[in-house]
Amino acid sequence: MKFYRKQPIEAEQFDGSSDLFMKYDMIDIGTMCEERYSPEIYMLGINKKVSVGDWIITDNFNHHTLMTDKEFQQQYARLPVIPKNIAGYIVTGHGLNDLIPNNQ
Repeated sequence: MKFYRKQPIEAEQFDGSSDLFMKYDMIDIGTMCEERYSPEIYMLGINKKVSVGDWIITDNFNHHTLMTDKEFQQQYARLPVIPKNIAGYIVTGHGLNDLIPNNQ
């Protein structure tokens, strides 16, 4: 039997910035060995090396998963953005016929 996830996920692509480094409690192994800015960066709780371009996925329980960009692109797609004027029609209960111009 096949299943799909009902909930959208939140994901951020790691860009090497200090903001994301601090937000996700990353550890620079190089600083532990008295090196400055090594390529050995890991996230707490995940025994996987983090590289620039990797995706950090956060689930509903605030657990993080790490994926390479290639894995992420194969498994996920962006949600489409609904323009505000269309969203207004949806919220107010207008039908689809109200959205399509009548070219008669």
